[in-house]
Amino acid sequence: MFSERRDDGLKVDIAPLIDVVFLLLIFFTVTTTFEEQQAVEIELPAARGEAQQADRDLPELSMERGGILRLEGDVVDVEALAARLDELFEGRPGRERVVMVRGDREATWELGLKVFSQLREANVTAASALTEPRPEDEEDGP
Repeated sequence: MFSERRDDGLKVDIAPLIDVVFLLLIFFTVTTTFEEQQAVEIELPAARGEAQQADRDLPELSMERGGILRLEGDVVDVEALAARLDELFEGRPGRERVVMVRGDREATWELGLKVFSQLREANVTAASALTEPRPEDEEDGP
């Protein structure tokens, strides 16, 4: 009366899908361009003392020529520094408020004083100054 129905199941050929995926991979690999990060050149002052490895987890503040400040690579206004540091440390709960300060030799003393005033306002507990090692044969100058 009724004939038996055969169910062969659903068959999906994935070979064309794999071809498309590889073509997309090749396309994006060939057309991708990488933007080179521009480094800021800072001439650090020299100092004698025991060399210590800088902690990469600490935020870095750079004081450049012309009064430019960079916090973690982003330009920041000296008056907004305390607020930016507060935001930065809120994202790192339980961490001590320590900052590495990298100052250009040509940066003004006035800028340094403003920066340390802002660090105090942001309740920074310590600031490490980054310097270059001074050659042993160089005499202490003024």
